[in-house]
Amino acid sequence: MQWVIWFLMACGESGKSNDSQNIDVVEDLDGDGYFSDEDCDDGESQTNPGAEEICDGLDNNCDGQADEGVKTIFYADTDGDGFGNPEIVTEACSVPEGYVSNGSDCDDTEENAFPGGEELCDGLDNNCNGEVDEGLDVSFFVDADGDGFGDDNNVVSGCNPDLGLTPIGGDCDDDDPALSPIANEICDEIDNNCDGNVDEGVTTTFYFDFDEDGYGDVETTMEACSLPEGHVENDEDCDDVDSEVNPQATEQCDEIDNDCDGDIDEEGALGATLWYEDGDEDGYGSATATLLACEQPAGYVLDNTDCEDNISLFHPGAMETCNGFDDNCDGQIDEATASDASVWYNDADLDGFGDNTSTTTGCTQPTGYVADNTDCDDQDSDVYPGAVEICNGDDDNCDGTIDGSDAADVIVSYLDADEDGFGDGSASSEDCEIPSGYVLYEGDCDDDNAAINPASVELCDSADNNCDGNIDEDSAIDASEWYEDADGDGYGTASIPVIACDAPNLHADNTEDCNDSDASISPAGTESCDEIDNDCDGDIDEDATDAATWYIDHDGDGYGSSDYTVVSCEQPTGYLASDDDCDDTEATVNPNASEICDALDNDCNGSIDEGLNKSWYLDIDGDGYGLDSTVTTACEAPTSDYVVQGGDCADDDVFAFPGATETCEGIDSNCDGDIDNDADGDGYSDEACGGSDCDDSGPSSYLETGSCLTGVSCADILSQYPSVSDGVYTIDVDGANSGADPFEVYCDMTTDEGGWTLVASVATQSSFWTASTYTATNSARVQTLGSPDIDQNYVLHLSRWQDLLAAGGSSSMLRLTVRRIDNDNDVTLGFLEGIQMNADATFQNAVAAYDGNMNAKSATGACVIQYNSNFENTIVFAAFDNSDSACTGALGWNGYCGYTSLGHDGSYAGSGSYFSHACSLDNNYYCGSDYMSGSGSNFCYFKRKWFWIR
Repeated sequence: MQWVIWFLMACGESGKSNDSQNIDVVEDLDGDGYFSDEDCDDGESQTNPGAEEICDGLDNNCDGQADEGVKTIFYADTDGDGFGNPEIVTEACSVPEGYVSNGSDCDDTEENAFPGGEELCDGLDNNCNGEVDEGLDVSFFVDADGDGFGDDNNVVSGCNPDLGLTPIGGDCDDDDPALSPIANEICDEIDNNCDGNVDEGVTTTFYFDFDEDGYGDVETTMEACSLPEGHVENDEDCDDVDSEVNPQATEQCDEIDNDCDGDIDEEGALGATLWYEDGDEDGYGSATATLLACEQPAGYVLDNTDCEDNISLFHPGAMETCNGFDDNCDGQIDEATASDASVWYNDADLDGFGDNTSTTTGCTQPTGYVADNTDCDDQDSDVYPGAVEICNGDDDNCDGTIDGSDAADVIVSYLDADEDGFGDGSASSEDCEIPSGYVLYEGDCDDDNAAINPASVELCDSADNNCDGNIDEDSAIDASEWYEDADGDGYGTASIPVIACDAPNLHADNTEDCNDSDASISPAGTESCDEIDNDCDGDIDEDATDAATWYIDHDGDGYGSSDYTVVSCEQPTGYLASDDDCDDTEATVNPNASEICDALDNDCNGSIDEGLNKSWYLDIDGDGYGLDSTVTTACEAPTSDYVVQGGDCADDDVFAFPGATETCEGIDSNCDGDIDNDADGDGYSDEACGGSDCDDSGPSSYLETGSCLTGVSCADILSQYPSVSDGVYTIDVDGANSGADPFEVYCDMTTDEGGWTLVASVATQSSFWTASTYTATNSARVQTLGSPDIDQNYVLHLSRWQDLLAAGGSSSMLRLTVRRIDNDNDVTLGFLEGIQMNADATFQNAVAAYDGNMNAKSATGACVIQYNSNFENTIVFAAFDNSDSACTGALGWNGYCGYTSLGHDGSYAGSGSYFSHACSLDNNYYCGSDYMSGSGSNFCYFKRKWFWIR
């Protein structure tokens, strides 16, 4: 700016010399382009009216304010958790003490409460999500008896357990601390350890002792806490029908395991034979090793003449061989007649090779004889197989060839096909003479070309001319000059050339590169926007291939339009790099704008007013619901007669709309498709509307089907409606509207004249119940076991049985049906007439028996059922005549048939079998042996049991 000062001074001197005027001089001392009359700090170049305000406590842009618009907002962090109070703020250039840049704390007095914090069980909103202790509630069980285990049916929720609560359930009796999942099971008919089983693992297995010999049958067991009558504690009897067969009996040769040791007629049995051990299994035994046995033991024979019983090759019937042993037990070793005696050959010249025309035989080698017979001249010790062949006119090594290529003194020569004096080292000859066309010198690397051999000159022709193992080496007489190409772009620079047949690595045959350190810069380079002469033509950035296309932003909304474009390396003013504005005349229309209801595509997604339109339904009757067929789509309701809810089924009736109360007026009031409370759509109105449907929740339940029918029993319903089918019905044993409440039962309306009420079904014997679970004092007796279903374990309450029997009077009848496991046939074992049930769940007056025919009583082929307090111990007695050789008495206890020999003839057994072991009553299946072992074509086994009352 010195020229400005000089100019002002010069102007003062050239004016009128007598005019005394004071001239104000302005300067730009800090050189920032602003004179002192407008620069608020002309000593600081970063402070001037055109400077950008920064947060430094100074007025950088000379507007009279310091740090305006550049301070940061900070929030007070009282609890020091890193999150500030949004209500207490300050502005500063740096973080003040006690402040943070995050103002999202929901409680600045609690250090454990901040966004993202771990929710704790402390009554605070630790993670600032507006909820307290969320997700921390767990289920606790009430532990009334204080044993550490709670009642699964008494659950409370919370963060921390109170006194009397526990996180562990599973207590089956929360009034008794001795009963819990960790208690030890004891034999007391109680589920001590709450696993659903009673006395599991603590009962003792006892075994039935039918023959009373003190040893039990492993197949017939009973689990009990004490020894039952007729049982023992061991299972060692192998035949519990024969008292003379047990572990203490003496073994005899009778094909029976008399002593139950698992062996039959073992060594030492009475009546045994003397056998000789045949250790080598050659059919001849040793006289020194004997055994007494009923039958021939394995490894024993009746012969005792073997001289060596450990080797199967030596015995009286063997053939003698040369092995140093007496193979045939004749007392001689390796005699001349041995089957494998060798042939030996005379070796006259003692060269180790024999004459095959002079032989002898023996197990050992005679003097002057050898095993070899390949000598071709047994009079010359220098001639034999393996001798060294020499060029002497003889077959020295007996190979049939005289003076061949294997002679030790042969001459090696090489084939010279191109006759250049050098032979092919891979085609050689070894013989006593040099063949025609062969030479003594090798080394020719191409024996088809006479110009290629070790004496030739190297050329640049991709051939090893001088056979030195190198091709076109630099010493070739016609090699070229190559120049350094450091960047490998095919263009070199002026440098000392390299002489070679082919271009060395990073060399070229020219010097045209203008930048040999960058492969993208060369005469073949492409010009781009980088201020570099990429194509070495002397110009920079001309016609750059990566010059950008810039799009005008007419409305200034930050999004360009393709209406006007400029291609340039630099961005022109008023132009942008993108062209995604769909309307460059409207600043409110661009891809980042929010869609509003203005009939414009505000967000440039191709749709107008999307997400803002609603479905509007014309509501003529004003009930708030319109017809689906009157729907229209718009941002706002077309008129006040339109609503947002459709689904109206009658828009001319204000009382008919979805969710309205159903009436009995013959219309579909609630628009559910059903009229007059026909909820199940079966065509029958609900009884509440005067219809005949007694169960409007299912289409198959109405009066005509029978499923809503009631009566005092299944037989009563059948008598009223003879065409009804099997199924679940409601009965009221003492009549409607009096006495006991009605209850559901399963009715068999088709078998044996129908009308039978299912009172018990045993689908899985092992998982049924025991007597203790169904006694007069057990609280479980107030419920049935399961629901009326013939395919699951089910029992009707005892009082219901007695009610059914009382209703039937003296004509009451009990029927037992079983399913055979062998063919899935259902068989009725028998009927009991005029039965009564006692308070202890036993029957009385079971005096009549039936043979499966309702119209005929019989003393033979009949069945009598006795029911105690446990269905697992139901007794089935069966009687047979003698016409088919069946059991003559009754089916006794534990499955034994009533044979006379067993003391059961003509009378029933004193106690009964489990009814899973019972004889069929049709005389086609009966007991096939004294003991029903559980298998066999004549064995009857039942896998389902049903008890019916009528």
